[in-house]
Amino acid sequence: MSVSSRLSVAAHDLTRIGRHQRRGHEVATSEQIAATSSRSMTAC
Repeated sequence: MSVSSRLSVAAHDLTRIGRHQRRGHEVATSEQIAATSSRSMTAC
């Protein structure tokens, strides 16, 4: 995986964490973040 791809995944993860918290949920678990990342990577 290239550096730019890893950066994109990291930015996506941070965005999801922030959105999840703004909606009043607790902090997302690492498992939830990993599941989101793996789904977004297969969509590319």
